[in-house]
Amino acid sequence: MTNPPPYRAALVAALVVLTGYLLTLAPSVTFWDAGEFIASMKILGIPHPPGTPLFIILGHVWGHAIPFGEFAWRTNLMSAVFSAGAAGVWFLIVHEVLTRALLGDDPFVRRLRLLGAGAASVLAAFGFTNWQNSNETEVYAVASFIIASVSWLCLRWRATRSSARSPRALILVAYLLGVSIANHLLALLAGPAVIAFLAAHLLADPAPDPAARRREWAQAAVLGGLWLLLLGVGLGNTTIAAVGGLLFLGCAAFAATAGALPFSVLALAVALVGVTPYLFLFLRSPQNPFINEAAPGTCDALLAVIRR
Repeated sequence: MTNPPPYRAALVAALVVLTGYLLTLAPSVTFWDAGEFIASMKILGIPHPPGTPLFIILGHVWGHAIPFGEFAWRTNLMSAVFSAGAAGVWFLIVHEVLTRALLGDDPFVRRLRLLGAGAASVLAAFGFTNWQNSNETEVYAVASFIIASVSWLCLRWRATRSSARSPRALILVAYLLGVSIANHLLALLAGPAVIAFLAAHLLADPAPDPAARRREWAQAAVLGGLWLLLLGVGLGNTTIAAVGGLLFLGCAAFAATAGALPFSVLALAVALVGVTPYLFLFLRSPQNPFINEAAPGTCDALLAVIRR
C-alpha cells in the first residue's frame, strides 16, 4: 500500500507562502485593472470584457464576509489566499514527482522529497510576476489555483486507476475547466497538458483488461473533445465551438461503445454548470449597476463581451 500524500506538509508550505504574502500585501488599490475589479466587486458591477463574472462574485462574497480592513485590502487578501492554496497544491505535485524519481523509504529520502517539494513551492510562489499578482486584486491567483488543482487531480486519477473512484477526478477536472472560463482563459491552457498526460500514461501502462483499456481511452477522448468545446465557448468563437461540439459528440459515441456514456454526459453537464456564472452578466446588466461596461443585458451584447 502506497503512503498517502503529505497533506499536512502541504498545508505548512501554503501557510509559509501566505505569511510572506501577508507581510507584503498591497494595503489598498494597486495600478491597472485592480481598481476596476475592486469597485465592481463592491457593488456587483460589470468590469471590462470579458466581464470575469466568477472573479467578481467571489470577490463580492469574500469582501463582505471579512468584517475588518479596507475593502480593497480584503480582496487583495483573497488573491493571496488563492495563490497560497496553489502553492500548497504544487507542493503535493512536486512531492509525488520526487516520490517516483527518488525511490526508497528511509528517513533521509523522505526528508529530501519533502524539502524538495517545499523549496519548489516557495520559489514558485515568490517569483516576481506570481508574487506581484498574488498581492493585488487580479484574476491570476484564482487561475493558478485552478491549474494547480487540475494538475493534482490528474495525479490522483493515476493513483486510483484500479478503483471505481478514478473517473471522479476526471469529472472534477471537467468542472474546473468549465468554471475557469468565467475567471480567466489562462486555466484552459492546462487542457492540452491534461490530455497529453492521460494519453502518455495510458500508452505507457495500459490496463490489463481490454474493456477497461477501451473505457479509459474513451474517457480521455471525451475530455479532449470537451476541452475544445469549452475553448470555443470561452472565446465566443462559433467555429471552434462547433468543431469542438462535433468532436465531443464523436468521442461520446465512442464512449458509448466502451460503456462510458454516463461519464460523457456527466462531464458535459458539470462543465456547462461551471460556465453558468456568465448568466450573472446577463441578469445584472439590466439592473443598471454604476459600473456596467458594454451592458451585456442582451444575447448579442453578452456574446460581444465574451468575444472581447
